Amino acid sequence: MSGLSDYSSDELLLELIRRENKNVATEPPDQWCDFCAHFKGAPPTMSEEELDSYNPCSKRHVMKFFMDKDYPMETGFYRDNCRDRKEAEQGK
Repeated sequence: MSGLSDYSSDELLLELIRRENKNVATEPPDQWCDFCAHFKGAPPTMSEEELDSYNPCSKRHVMKFFMDKDYPMETGFYRDNCRDRKEAEQGK
């Protein structure tokens, strides 16, 4: 379990702002989890019950899902802030 001292002042302020403004996202996020090295897609052989509890983040972070009103233009998982984000290597 981590303490508050593990986070920078900016990260803590951003988290406070995020919690204060719990509005549903109307614009696509700047960074998608789908392009992070820690993102893993669901195996094709999962049951519906397994999919309900499946977390595609190998760091087990809770993610949000954004779906553009003009689906499927901008759709995917994202986090407002992720200190573990690592850009995936090209071709993987």
